[in-house]
Amino acid sequence: MLVLTNTSSITYSEAILTYDVIALRKRSGTQDRSLTLNFGVFDAGEGSVGAATNPVPTASVNLSPMAEGSTVQVNATIASISWAPGQELWLRWNFPNQANQHHVGGINNLTVIPEPSTYAAIFGLVMLGFVAWRRRR
Repeated sequence: MLVLTNTSSITYSEAILTYDVIALRKRSGTQDRSLTLNFGVFDAGEGSVGAATNPVPTASVNLSPMAEGSTVQVNATIASISWAPGQELWLRWNFPNQANQHHVGGINNLTVIPEPSTYAAIFGLVMLGFVAWRRRR
């Protein structure tokens, strides 16, 4: 579980995540052992582990075919959110509820980039200002 707070003055509509999933321990069996990512956006102090249930479809990793100690990089986008200033984004990685779950996975090298289009828009406005300034000279 990871809780991130939006401390900016911008409401984000998407977040891009990059992280590594590490197969720490593996037991025999062919059953799908997928590590999934769920999220939720909550007002500060209102979130809970059980409430972060929105799945991120591109973030599921099946640990069954992975060798112990191997790593796979995951790139996922949480789209169509409204993460306002002061709100919390809860990220929860979990296995499906299966009996005799013996696979263990870990998360490493997590990077979260909120709505890159915002930064592109800011850069564009700065460039327009620069062009306008240059024309006046």
